[in-house]
Amino acid sequence: MGYGLLEEMSLVELRERLVHQKRLYKEIADKKRAENLVQKEEKQKSLKDKLLAIKALREETAQIHKEKRMEKLQTIQEEEKIKKEIREKSLLEVHSKIMTKKQDKQDELDRIAKELREIQLKRQYLNANKVQHLKFREISKLIKFFSQ
Repeated sequence: MGYGLLEEMSLVELRERLVHQKRLYKEIADKKRAENLVQKEEKQKSLKDKLLAIKALREETAQIHKEKRMEKLQTIQEEEKIKKEIREKSLLEVHSKIMTKKQDKQDELDRIAKELREIQLKRQYLNANKVQHLKFREISKLIKFFSQ
């Protein structure tokens, strides 16, 4: 007949065929399992490689950022140093100007005081001359009065 129905096969042949099918399914399952393990190992290796690449990139990026921060900090420190030098120079200039102005003011005060002393002496001499002149007039009037 050849239709492959159960009645055509004997029980032994069916069992053999069942065992053969079980082995075949087991082999297929083992093969699948092995393929899955290989794929899993490949995926793990791929993930590990990606992880190492990401880690290296992060370290490189962190190093670059660290260098940039150091450069920025160094630049800021240099700017602060320059500003400090400029500030000190300006303070010295201002101090020098202030001292010069104070000295000029003191010189002017000394000159004014000297002039004031000279003026006072002149006034004294003038007043003394006036007094002498008045005395001289009085004496000359007395002399005229008595000489008449």
